[in-house]
Amino acid sequence: MILCVQNIMAQKRTVSGIVTDSKNEPLIGVNVTIKNASTTGTITDIDGKYSLEIPSGNSVLVFSYIGYSTQEVKVSNRSVVDIVLKDDMQALEEVVVIGYGTVKRRDLTGAVASVQGKDIAANPVSNVSQALQGRLPGVNVISQDGRPGATISVRVRGGGSITQSNEPLYVVDGFPVSNLDDISASDIETIDVLKDASSTAIYGARGANGVILVTTKGVKEGKISVSYDGYIQMKHAAKTLETLSAQEYILHNWSYAASRGESNKDAVEKYFGLGSKYGNHYADYANVTAHDYTNDVLRTASSHSHNVSISGGSDKTKVIFSLGYIDDEGIKINSDYNRFNTSLKFQQKLLNNLIFDFDLRYSEINLNGREDVTNGKGSNVSGAYRYRPIDNPLGGVDYSEVASGFSFGVANIDDKHNPIELINDITNRSYDRSLRGSAALSWEIIKGLTARTEFSINRGSSKDTYYENGYTNGDKRASLTRGISEGLRSVTTFNYNKTLGDTHDFSILIGNEFINTDSESSKLEGRGYPDRFDYKTTIALIHTATTSYSSINTINNPGRTVSFFGRFSYTP
Repeated sequence: MILCVQNIMAQKRTVSGIVTDSKNEPLIGVNVTIKNASTTGTITDIDGKYSLEIPSGNSVLVFSYIGYSTQEVKVSNRSVVDIVLKDDMQALEEVVVIGYGTVKRRDLTGAVASVQGKDIAANPVSNVSQALQGRLPGVNVISQDGRPGATISVRVRGGGSITQSNEPLYVVDGFPVSNLDDISASDIETIDVLKDASSTAIYGARGANGVILVTTKGVKEGKISVSYDGYIQMKHAAKTLETLSAQEYILHNWSYAASRGESNKDAVEKYFGLGSKYGNHYADYANVTAHDYTNDVLRTASSHSHNVSISGGSDKTKVIFSLGYIDDEGIKINSDYNRFNTSLKFQQKLLNNLIFDFDLRYSEINLNGREDVTNGKGSNVSGAYRYRPIDNPLGGVDYSEVASGFSFGVANIDDKHNPIELINDITNRSYDRSLRGSAALSWEIIKGLTARTEFSINRGSSKDTYYENGYTNGDKRASLTRGISEGLRSVTTFNYNKTLGDTHDFSILIGNEFINTDSESSKLEGRGYPDRFDYKTTIALIHTATTSYSSINTINNPGRTVSFFGRFSYTP
């Protein structure tokens, strides 16, 4: 075995080099991977240098970078591989959204990463943010857990604050939003991420953690067309933790209890029927089938998504309408997520130089099984394997008769820690509704000079319910939280583009934006309800709590943002 290990280690070696462009300038952040091994790779540093361990001399290195053609190079026996990437002219002509405007990729002066809507829609996920995983250099996307509708954390070039939020600014069709939960992947045209100071500067302090600009599909001229896309998906846990056999579990607890004292040892023996005093059943546990509760709290889940889009129009009137629905069943029992969303875009050319745009979007999100941190209730999945794998202990006594002897931290033996009952005991649901609309006028005053005025409004409402049926605490408890929010936004921009001669292009942008947000919430919380009350009855009569009851109303401070901005760019 020592010889085999030495032989394997000898086959691995390190290849390094420098990646530059056609002007011999080093390229930062170039992806360097091994062909057919996409999980192994690195990126170039600030000097364009890279270093990568490869498995054999026959490996092929793949160099890829936005705006440049992907190149493959055979390593052979070389230890140094330098490469010059060539410009991808088609990619450089692509239009990139940079905030209150667009620019060709070849004219970019800041760090901007982009992904096309078709690539996002190819991933069958309920949250658009998840589809960004691994697609944008410098952008890390982390799902908090595997539940449908779980929070997605996005970090653009890492976190910059210890105590404050590190989430980027999300902007959908120019409108700032808190997340991308209510957008269907099929509705997206492109997502552009502004990553450095020069590209995010126009958004001021709001863009300190980066800016994610989402452009949804726009109106197009042509015959009326109808399109549909959808998927059906099956999911299951790839791997779970193994539980002990019944006899292994008995031996572990018996030995541990004996080390803690005679009373603890006697409690274990009495409950499980061990030792000559209580039946000597240790050998019998070899024939007892272990019950793995992890398999009970997990399931093979199904998900399905459907999206219908209708678009078309003349040179003066263009319309696009979309309708989407997704139902995502969680792998964990008693968890699911579904979303309904619809949008309408309308464009009318009033005059040859005056265009009216209208955009309306509505969404409903229902989430069941959300983890409730405030009540200290977790998912009860990660610890399910610790619960006793023996359904019927051979001691023949109820746990309550020996509970005092289990004061040494073996609570998972108690039936009150049955993970299935714990999960089914809790109902935790949330409902979110969102309506957002905008209207804009674009006026081309003179050739190259366009003025645009846009007014937007949004309304949102939420309802969160939490209910315990009394399995662990002995009495029923519940909470009901309602919230409403509203926002107004107006923005006016003047954009002037001019070409002097054949090569000198410059553009000037000046603008003003005003954002007003208000929100308030109320929370009702009670404890002690009749046994005959189920979830719906308890929430409807939450004010009838007998043990305790509280009511909290919160009106948040209004948010006001007034900004003036400008941008000048010149391309020789």
